[in-house]
Amino acid sequence: MIQAIALLKTAIILLTLVASLPNVPQDLRDQAVSIGNQAIAAANVAILEQSVEPIIVAAPTPTPAPVIITSQPTITMPEAPISKAHIDIISPISGKGLGRQYASSTNGTMTDANTLVIGAIVYDDAGDPTNQPTVEVKAKDASQNKTFIGTGVVTPRYVDGSKRVLPVYMFSYDFHTSGDHTITFSTGALTQSVTVTVQ
Repeated sequence: MIQAIALLKTAIILLTLVASLPNVPQDLRDQAVSIGNQAIAAANVAILEQSVEPIIVAAPTPTPAPVIITSQPTITMPEAPISKAHIDIISPISGKGLGRQYASSTNGTMTDANTLVIGAIVYDDAGDPTNQPTVEVKAKDASQNKTFIGTGVVTPRYVDGSKRVLPVYMFSYDFHTSGDHTITFSTGALTQSVTVTVQ
């Protein structure tokens, strides 16, 4: 009887093992089920000799293969590149630019105090200086407004510690009246202004 029970346990273990492994080829699976059924029948006969009721052991139902749930990938839209386009207003000629005293010319005679010479450096979307755009300059005295279609003028500038020659849109403006004078450089959507007060 102990041997019959051991045989029965072995048959059940074999059938359970085959049922739980989804990658077992079908011919090996069939062979294992046949051997397991023979072992169960032999154990059943041995047990029947000592008992009145046969023991019927059903083959275990196969365990379904595990379902692997993967999360959906997150779709990230690339960000639009950030434009580095801008305009810098500079004083390219020493003593004639920004940061000094200005006076209006009431008699028509022009001196350094009556004239402002400034320039604009235009940077493209990549942040590189460019001489290609059309630049409009507007001021308080509209008769001095100007439109540049590109520029061939260059000026030396220090950029990140190294001296470079950059294209510049030069603009000379004469003060004929006192008060605040705003000068605006613009190209496309870019605009940069400077305001000076004239005595």
